[in-house]
Amino acid sequence: MIKTLTNILTVSAISYAVFAFGQAAPEFMLTWKAANYAPPEYQGRVFPASDTKVDVALELIDNGKLADLSGTEIRWYVNNNSQKSGAGLKNFTFNTDGVRGDQAVRVVVNGYRGLALEKTITIPLASPEVVIDGGPNTFRVLSYFFNFGDVRKAEFTWSANGAEVAGDPDKPDVLLLDTRNLAPGTEISLEASVKNIFRTLEAANSLIRFSTPQ
Repeated sequence: MIKTLTNILTVSAISYAVFAFGQAAPEFMLTWKAANYAPPEYQGRVFPASDTKVDVALELIDNGKLADLSGTEIRWYVNNNSQKSGAGLKNFTFNTDGVRGDQAVRVVVNGYRGLALEKTITIPLASPEVVIDGGPNTFRVLSYFFNFGDVRKAEFTWSANGAEVAGDPDKPDVLLLDTRNLAPGTEISLEASVKNIFRTLEAANSLIRFSTPQ
């Protein structure tokens, strides 16, 4: 009798193990979006700068379907520091820490199908950048990765050969440069500076050199 019961338990354990290992492990889908600025025509990834708000979202794919995590404890960490936890907490928002550099975001899903699951992603930080586009007389400065929602929250400064020139009053990111009185082939150094008016340390500049048409 004991031998028969032992055999039954052994077969049951083996059957459970085969069932457990036969199932594919749930797959993590972690996505993030930074709330800083890039030109509307920019098609690349908008990376956060220092102190940028970042929204992170989690989904688990289990056997090709979205897992129900409504009753599952989810814990969020940034750079190994605990941030938030709660049942079904699939969305998480934090502000980047520029002192630490790239941000390591870790999520722990505890108890789904009796498992402890975790995933870590690295979110790279970028510095604000500006690029001067256009010519020969109309120029536009393109701002990337600043902590503002639109260019109305920026201060623009233009200079040509060291002398400050005024941008378009209605579009300060645009410069109409009058070169009609300059001799053909005159070299011009054009510089544009952009500063976040709410964060005085957040600034960038760009310089280009060109010659008036011959």
